[in-house]
Amino acid sequence: MSEIERMREMYKRQKAGWDYIDAERRAALPLTDTVAMLPLFNTSFEYSKTLPPRLESGFTAFYAALSRVKK
Repeated sequence: MSEIERMREMYKRQKAGWDYIDAERRAALPLTDTVAMLPLFNTSFEYSKTLPPRLESGFTAFYAALSRVKK
């Protein structure tokens, strides 16, 4: 099998995998309960405040700002 054929076969397998994952995601969307998920997000935000800040990331400031808004 040539290099090009191997690459085409790999691409075909990857595409099939992505199609499968996308179908799974789309099937789960109607089952998602946003209202039930909000408290879980709040837990994640609170946990993020306990982690040490990383100078290269703006997420810490973002989560801190979100936690101030909710109060």
